[in-house]
Amino acid sequence: MYDINLTKSTEYYNTYIFKTKNKNNQTLELLIFISDFSEFNLNNTYCVTFKINTKRKHGYQLLKQTGKDGIKSLLWAKNCIEYFINNKLHNGDKIVIYADDSKRFKVYIRGLKSLKFDVANVGGNKVLIYKHIS
Repeated sequence: MYDINLTKSTEYYNTYIFKTKNKNNQTLELLIFISDFSEFNLNNTYCVTFKINTKRKHGYQLLKQTGKDGIKSLLWAKNCIEYFINNKLHNGDKIVIYADDSKRFKVYIRGLKSLKFDVANVGGNKVLIYKHIS
């Protein structure tokens, strides 16, 4: 499995970055950042972004499969989220995860079920939400 290296962003406020390379030399990057969900009564909420950068460095590409090491990359992302939950979250904090499409959403539901993520509706969008209770 790939390394889990957590750094705090110096560029963005309240943003944590996990970054590594997969066996195809693609960069895996998972960002966890505070987002303003106050209009939905979700204070202290983190949002998650996961992307796989190709060698051409196109960055995030909506609805496009760019990774060549699918399941291992997704398991790495899950391990990063679990690490963040166990080491950085405080009582009452939440994590919200959106998906680009229903296919990805189903994969995320299945993969994050063991971490106790629930399906919720935020602003008319189906999301996965985790509520930290110590």
